Amino acid sequence: MGFQAGDFSGRGPLGQKDQSLPKRFSAAERAYFAWLHELPCCVSGRIDIDIAHTGRLSEGKGIGRKAALNTCLPLSKPLHRYEEANREGFWLNVGVDPLPNAQRLWDIYQSGGNLEDADRVIRSMQARADRHFMKQILRAQR
Repeated sequence: MGFQAGDFSGRGPLGQKDQSLPKRFSAAERAYFAWLHELPCCVSGRIDIDIAHTGRLSEGKGIGRKAALNTCLPLSKPLHRYEEANREGFWLNVGVDPLPNAQRLWDIYQSGGNLEDADRVIRSMQARADRHFMKQILRAQR
């Protein structure tokens, strides 16, 4: 029989999460995020990173949906906060196109996850990034 009004069977006590609900990220996603956490920020080199889902609506990002894994980059926490509020402007001002670089990291991960290869991608992004713009953001975030 279906759900009946007042039927709370199968639910835990109030204040406890229903353990049958799906987790926010799959095991494969969590494994990739853990690998990205081995890397520094892709533009500043800082080690206090978040995973930035840099995709746009065309890459599958939307309300309540994260973009695909091949659009994720390690980004320092203060830069990520700024990027979330102004994605297009952030990457334009930093001077780095995130999507091809995120794809390169995803490809490296998929082919065995060689951190030296990933580090080369990160260093090339850092070399192109506008340091003056990032310093302005980091100062303002203090």
